[in-house]
Amino acid sequence: MEGKKRKKRIFIGIVTALVAVYAVGGIVMGIQLGQMNRQNATANDISFGQKRIEELHSQGVPVTHGIYSDAEIAAVPEKAAVKLYYFPNPQNKTGRFVVVCPGGAYSKCALDEEGFPSAAQLNELGYAAFVLEYRTGENGGRFAAVEDLAAAVRYVRLHADEFRVAPEDYAVLGYSAGGNLVGLFGAEGTGYKHYGVPKPSVIFMGYPWCNQNIKSVNPAKMTMYAVLNSTGSRGLIGKGATAQEKQQMRVPPLVTESYPPCYLMHGTKDVVVPIKTHTDVLAAALERNGVLFAYERADGVNHGCGIGTGTAAENWLCRAVAFWEEKVPGQRG
Repeated sequence: MEGKKRKKRIFIGIVTALVAVYAVGGIVMGIQLGQMNRQNATANDISFGQKRIEELHSQGVPVTHGIYSDAEIAAVPEKAAVKLYYFPNPQNKTGRFVVVCPGGAYSKCALDEEGFPSAAQLNELGYAAFVLEYRTGENGGRFAAVEDLAAAVRYVRLHADEFRVAPEDYAVLGYSAGGNLVGLFGAEGTGYKHYGVPKPSVIFMGYPWCNQNIKSVNPAKMTMYAVLNSTGSRGLIGKGATAQEKQQMRVPPLVTESYPPCYLMHGTKDVVVPIKTHTDVLAAALERNGVLFAYERADGVNHGCGIGTGTAAENWLCRAVAFWEEKVPGQRG
């Protein structure tokens, strides 16, 4: 009888300890996420993007475009949700363009937080920009988001004269899950070549969710990562994705010598997509394969900072564009 009581006390003790560890981990994570939200309230600079959209509307610019034909939408109704938002070069010059893919864990597109402010800043830098609202959540699956990015590039090239862009010379920019998207697009087998569009001249990635895992000493964070991985895989691949299929979401194994040049930015305080297990791993793969890249580690910056106003990441897109202009001049894919 005494032995049974002792085992019960040990069991209760273990459970209590686990609950305490999880609770403490949850409190720590809650504090970190709160700090992230406060930082991003300024860093995203949502009003900056909205102001540019208002300017374009006042000028009579048709900002919103559907990139799929009626026949394509009839065949796949989910394609009706895909939109491309046009931010023209304010200098009315024909030149390079950038397609922006916001993040959102493949459950939504963070247009206001990451998409529109980035496009507005790219306009200030003299570039035409296009923000892609790709398929996510229930509208996604079967790598639909990658197909949407290829369709967006194809659409812009088809209307190059109207948009005043050089059709063969473009960049793709992605944040978080959007960083995963542009990372997949940069690989021949899963991206541009598979869909029959030119290779991007360069890829810009902001805190890319590119090496999915659940590693952490904090059990609450491990749970969060598991939920994000599940949500992301459903939105990109579809329900019931196997472990092998989920491995196809990882970008580092896809890097080869032919991978496009990259500019990477990631905050050192990212609690949602840890820099060490994601962009550090991607940078190592790029270096190992001799791919031209630059890596900006933004000190003290958390996840979801977008253009990074008021943080160490501020003007990172300016530096990314400078990398493109100086290191990849006039490249054709």
